[in-house]
Amino acid sequence: MRLIVNLSPSEPAAGLALDEALFESVQRDGEEVLRLWINDRSVIVGRSQKLATEVDLPQARSKRIPVLRRISGGGAVYHYRGNLNVSVMVRSEEAGSVANAFARFGGALRDGLAAFSQRIDLCGNSLMLRGEKI
Repeated sequence: MRLIVNLSPSEPAAGLALDEALFESVQRDGEEVLRLWINDRSVIVGRSQKLATEVDLPQARSKRIPVLRRISGGGAVYHYRGNLNVSVMVRSEEAGSVANAFARFGGALRDGLAAFSQRIDLCGNSLMLRGEKI
């Protein structure tokens, strides 16, 4: 598995475009990827979400916060420079369910972060530190 770490904030559309290109590469038998990255301020919504339901669009426009859609599902997320994004790209036949994929990669992240804190727990699709989502 290839690890890509970019902790310099990306332009939001470029960050999402890279995720999409990596995903397409993996699906064409490319190497699987775990990507840790940071976006500039933006709101990212899942492919099936209704923008008007998830985002206060007039407020986002007034604050010049871009609202973009990712190719995967999931909920709306506010990205900012203090938010670490984790993208996992695996072949469809190996991924299994979202819960199984997160257990595999979330567990690996938890184990890797254990050097910094023994109090990190894997709870469903969240990593928790002393009861707070990280």
